[in-house]
This record gives sequence, structure tokens and C-alpha cells, in this order.
Amino acid sequence: MTEKQSKPQKKQKRITPDYLRNAGLYYLQRFAASEANFRRVMERKILKSAHDHPDQDLSECRAWLEDVVVAFRRLGYLQDHAYALGFTRSLRQKGWPRARIINRLRQQGLDDEAITKAFEDPENDVRDCDQALAYARRKKIGPYRAAHPADFYQKDLAALARAGFSYEIAQYVLNHDITHDL
Repeated sequence: MTEKQSKPQKKQKRITPDYLRNAGLYYLQRFAASEANFRRVMERKILKSAHDHPDQDLSECRAWLEDVVVAFRRLGYLQDHAYALGFTRSLRQKGWPRARIINRLRQQGLDDEAITKAFEDPENDVRDCDQALAYARRKKIGPYRAAHPADFYQKDLAALARAGFSYEIAQYVLNHDITHDL
């Protein structure tokens, strides 16, 4: 086989209820997922299999997927509220602003109720100023910049604005004295 020739594509397995359940368990062992995201991943798996096995009934496969989702939800493997809570906590610790976190949670297929509950949790109570300071520390901007932070004031202000922080919070961070934090 020459360099330009590629290996033949491996044929996808035929979808069965057992295969969907086992593939779903394997996926959830490796990744946390919302119910909607889990459905998307498993739906792609079904479509790839249907491409290699045209005689396979897609509606039957989707019905099996629904059975797997219901069973996993009942067993506690798919909990949108717990997923939203953990994901929100993780992004807040990274310094992400509230609006950006909400957008990311919506991309993961979470509904407004799960998102609201995640922000109402007392463990997720982080002030926007603290998040902005964490973001600045992680990106090494503002008072955490090694060389003359005042020379980069406008650039750092723009970086904080792009990250989703308000003008007032960005000013607070850029004028913050980190010697008090030590």
C-alpha cells in the first residue's frame, strides 16, 4: 500500500438494543453528558450504521435509543440538573462570565429550568468580580501581567469585554491591586 492510498474504512456495527445500551454506557463512562448531547452522539452512531447497513430500519433504531435514554434517566446516568451544576461550577472556576456559561449550557441542550437551578445552587455562588479576577489570572492580563500592565490597559479591557464581562467589572479588575490578595 502506498502512502497516498488509505486503509479501507471499517464497516460500522449493526445497531441492536444491546449494542446501543453498551455503547451508551461506554460513552457515559468516559464523558459527562446532558440528555440532549447523549442523544446527538448516539444518533450519529445510528446514522453511521444505517449508512453501512441500508436495510436497517432507522425508526426502529430511534425507538431503541428512546428506550435506552429512558432507562439511563431512571438509573440516574443522565441527570441534566447534576450535569448543569457541575459544568457551571467548572466554568465559573475558570472565570467564565454568567452570560457565556448560559450560552454554553444551551449549546449542550439544557433547558432553562436546569440552567436556572444550576445558578441558584449555593455552591455556585461566585461573584462576577471574582470570576473576572480568575479569568485575568488565568490569561495573565491586567494586574497579573508581568510587564507594565498600564501599557496594555486598552488591550486587556478589550479582552475582558470579549470574554463577556461588563465595563465596570473589567475596570475593577484592571485597577485591582493584587498585593492585597497575597
